[in-house]
Amino acid sequence: MTTLDFNLVNIIKNAGGDPGDVTDAVWSAGYQKMDFTTEQIIEMTTSQIVDCVYYDVPQNVWPTTVEDVSKGYLNFIIDDALGISTPAEIAAEVLRNGYQKGGGK
Repeated sequence: MTTLDFNLVNIIKNAGGDPGDVTDAVWSAGYQKMDFTTEQIIEMTTSQIVDCVYYDVPQNVWPTTVEDVSKGYLNFIIDDALGISTPAEIAAEVLRNGYQKGGGK
């Protein structure tokens, strides 16, 4: 069971409806994750590069570090939940996926 973080709920609520803005706000507030397995990093990187190719994203903005890949995955989580979930549900999903305050250290 995930304990709800009301600070994270407020960050999501105040960030607006754009997935990129919400992701930036959550990431900037320190809710991060860096402790992925090698297999997870390979899987996430491959998925994100495929998306970059599919959507014609310029190569200079493709993920190049674990931090980039982690933030990209956070964006996927938020984007997936944003249209159908409340801020509390989105916060719970972020936490369920291991993103936590200070998780980037």
